[in-house]
Amino acid sequence: METSRFSTTGTAQSCVIVDVRELALEQPLQGSGVDNTCNTIRRLPSILITHGFCFLDGTRIEWAKLPSWLANDDIGDITESEPLSMLPNTRENEPTREVQIGDDNTAYIIVPFHRSTCTKCKETFIQAKDMAKHFEAKHSDVFLSFQCAACGTNRNRYRQTACHYPKCRKRLSKKGDTIMTTHEGELRQADPSPLADSLSTISPSKDPAEPNSNTSGGDAAPLAPDTEQAEAASHTSTVEAVRPMTEITGKQFPCTLCERNFKTKIGLGQHERYAHPDLRNNNRIENVKADIERKQVNRKRKVTADSDAEPKSKTRGIWSEEEVTKLLALCEELKGTKNINKAIALHLPGKTNKQISDKRRNLTAVCKSKQAKVEEPKVTAARKPTKPTQREQLTPQALVNEYKDEVCDKGAEETVGESAKILRSVLSGADPGAIQFELLRFIIDKCKKPEKDSDVPPNMPPDDQPKSRRQQKKPDEFRRVQSLFDRNRKQLAAEILDRKAEAAKCNIDPKVVADTYQARFGGESQKVDLSKYPLPKPANNQLLLKPFTRVEVTKAVKRAKRDSAAGPDGIALDDLKSIDKSNAMITNIYNVWLFTSSSKHNKGES
Repeated sequence: METSRFSTTGTAQSCVIVDVRELALEQPLQGSGVDNTCNTIRRLPSILITHGFCFLDGTRIEWAKLPSWLANDDIGDITESEPLSMLPNTRENEPTREVQIGDDNTAYIIVPFHRSTCTKCKETFIQAKDMAKHFEAKHSDVFLSFQCAACGTNRNRYRQTACHYPKCRKRLSKKGDTIMTTHEGELRQADPSPLADSLSTISPSKDPAEPNSNTSGGDAAPLAPDTEQAEAASHTSTVEAVRPMTEITGKQFPCTLCERNFKTKIGLGQHERYAHPDLRNNNRIENVKADIERKQVNRKRKVTADSDAEPKSKTRGIWSEEEVTKLLALCEELKGTKNINKAIALHLPGKTNKQISDKRRNLTAVCKSKQAKVEEPKVTAARKPTKPTQREQLTPQALVNEYKDEVCDKGAEETVGESAKILRSVLSGADPGAIQFELLRFIIDKCKKPEKDSDVPPNMPPDDQPKSRRQQKKPDEFRRVQSLFDRNRKQLAAEILDRKAEAAKCNIDPKVVADTYQARFGGESQKVDLSKYPLPKPANNQLLLKPFTRVEVTKAVKRAKRDSAAGPDGIALDDLKSIDKSNAMITNIYNVWLFTSSSKHNKGES
């Protein structure tokens, strides 16, 4: 077969010459005669076209499936007697458009693109990208605009128009088949096309053995099997297109107020929401009422059924009371036995080792919780009930004596330990300063954490590891500014003020500044006469002299933030809670400061 040229004909015959070989066809195809002298003139026919199909080297192929380089090659002449329907459906046979250039020097390319010709240089292009490249190379002064063939809107890019065209509303409204709008899911039945009218005249009981009306001659042979299948498929798809809408879409959702039909329930709901809001609201109210009535009926049925039914015994799970009692007895009997769960399983048939183990663990936890509830809390000095009404009538010295008796009690020594001893020594008249120092040292030693080899966390890199240039840039800049501040502040100010030395100078006269300050602050201040105001009542400090209670300290500790920063000694709130959960020791510390009327200067460092 010659690779550069091949000839085609619009005819059919019982054999075809391919590569100087005569190949016989399975069925003779109908058509006009073919030039039998093609082999003589050395034009070897390799493609035979008939009824939209072709035979390429003896293989039957549809014309639309040919490769582009083959479909764009030369095509042989068609005889005048050949009908136009016999022409292959290729882009060469499409009508040629002319790209119009408007007054604004803009070329409008219509999408979808068909074969078009440039009006300036008369070159023809089959693809839009080729024409765009042509205008960019040879007519760069012309602005390209891609226009929708349906609505006429213009866009700067081909892709934008190509994506818009399938969803164009004007295009969808002009289609002959049943269509669905993009936003509402609405089905619209367009007017029947002439093709549907012509197909409606086809008799469904037509005999398949009847000769084809399109053939010329009564004794024509039937078509090939593949041709018959293709025509049957095309006929079926055409009839499907003109079927009633109910047969194609199946279940529909019509609107009760208008004649519009919807394919989905969501589409009908959106239509009612915007077109008939009153109907939608009434339907929703009725649905709510029906739902309430349905629940009331179900509730009545349930109450009636429960009253008539026999009382059911409460489910106890997979363990009955007898089994639990037997399990407790076996645990006491087999206590200390190796593999006790397996030993118990021998006496409890139907129970696995896992069930026995879980039940024993559950019973142990229940027993511990009951014991914790039964145990009474230890009564300490800080927890002893007080009588605030009687304390308000006592003098400050009487309050101190009463608190001294409470703290020196034996229960206080057992509860607060070392802090109670220190507090008793303070109340007995020892040196307050030494006692406070000893108390603070006791707290610091109690909360002191073991020192680490290095303050650097283990995940942090060592200092000698080189840092990146980006990390080192900021510290270097800070170091340079600080050094310049110490050496030459004038130069630093000039750099901050964009190196403008005159901006760093103050242009205000010093005398004006002095006069302004003298006028505002140099004169005598106006004294306010306080004699006309009544004297305040003497303050009642009895409430301030009361000893601190554990309840007050506990409330203050709870209000403190857990993430509060620790002091220089490293003691945080969590450290105090760990060594004194009842807050009794902290209460005694505050009372030491209260009774001694002075606090050590290093209190702020703790």
